[in-house]
Amino acid sequence: MCPEGLIKPDELPKNWGLLYVTSRGGVKPIVGAASEIYYGPQRDKLKAMQFEVDTVREQYLLTKLLSRVADPEDTNKLIKKARSETSDALKIASLRKDDVKALADEISEIQTENEEYRQKLGLPKSKRATAAIRRLRADRC
Repeated sequence: MCPEGLIKPDELPKNWGLLYVTSRGGVKPIVGAASEIYYGPQRDKLKAMQFEVDTVREQYLLTKLLSRVADPEDTNKLIKKARSETSDALKIASLRKDDVKALADEISEIQTENEEYRQKLGLPKSKRATAAIRRLRADRC
């Protein structure tokens, strides 16, 4: 995967695919199984591109990578904690969104009332008119 035009299809090693990231952020398959839209040809390309399996080397690489992580269980705990915190934050954000909507509705109602008071009193829209409306509302409550 690279920006559009950075790597040419003929520069690729055998059995490699190529995806371009377009200027608008989309992904465009150029070479490989992803460039096929039908399942049959896509399956055939995937089979042709399949690398030879070397289980011993793959396990060695995996072991080396895991040794750099330190304790995988600690990492798993951190990931679970981060996911939980993200979930909690999303719930809070959802509640706040409802609160904001309720406040926006309340503001709209108050603005409508203010406009009605202005019209009843024949006041122009100004700071003085707003202050007068506030006084009237305070007297009403």
